[in-house]
Amino acid sequence: MHRGIAIVLAAVVSVTACHQSSMRTTGSAVGGWIAPPREPKDCDFYRTVDAPEWLEEDKVKAERECRAAEEFRKYVVVRQQCAHDSECVVVQAECPLAIGGVPVNVSQAKAVARERDEIVRRYRLICSDDCLAKCTPVLEAVCREGWCVGSL
Repeated sequence: MHRGIAIVLAAVVSVTACHQSSMRTTGSAVGGWIAPPREPKDCDFYRTVDAPEWLEEDKVKAERECRAAEEFRKYVVVRQQCAHDSECVVVQAECPLAIGGVPVNVSQAKAVARERDEIVRRYRLICSDDCLAKCTPVLEAVCREGWCVGSL
């Protein structure tokens, strides 16, 4: 039973590291359209999870990365509104925030980049090779249904 929890926990950590890859919308991009999740994530899960195989330091690290990604998500999501494709751009972001970048309104790109840098500095985030191997970069940003979304 505990082994199953560890596998699920590892999958959750992988999703946190590749935070932007949870919502697909219609479009003609080769790999599909993708946007950061608009719903908040419960980062307390990492503190309370019953997984004896996980060291306490792993739980602390996963919670810290989750909180950083959640803070970035909240900042980004209100900066993704658009009316035309020309209003959207990809702001590069590293793991665990949103490997490969996040689609935002072009008028908000500099502010999002500054916030990204501040969160990385404050949380002392380091992008691991494991995270890089699991994520697909966002290639371009377009406007779909009033939101900037990315193309894989």
